[in-house]
Amino acid sequence: MVKITPDPPKQSSTAPIFDKAVVKRAMACYLPIPRTDKEPHDSKFDFISLEATLVHALDFLRCASATAHELGDELAGAQRDLAFASMHMLEMAKVMVERSLECVEEV
Repeated sequence: MVKITPDPPKQSSTAPIFDKAVVKRAMACYLPIPRTDKEPHDSKFDFISLEATLVHALDFLRCASATAHELGDELAGAQRDLAFASMHMLEMAKVMVERSLECVEEV
């Protein structure tokens, strides 16, 4: 029997391969800007930035969950199951972020 498609290349490692420049740009985009030495160091500023970061993460998760739900409605079979499984994982992550946000607000 002749194979139509070749075998994929074998990876020597199961660890993901990241381009360091891409990771650095992404982290700089989404993480808060570090304070300079001129700004006073107060722990409440850490909690404010952490709280704001959690709120933004929660918004992203809500949008991703809504997108997965809309996509799942248009699909059928295994693709539909995959879309709704993604939505379920996003909902679980949303619950964890909401709980983290509650813990930050208690402090």
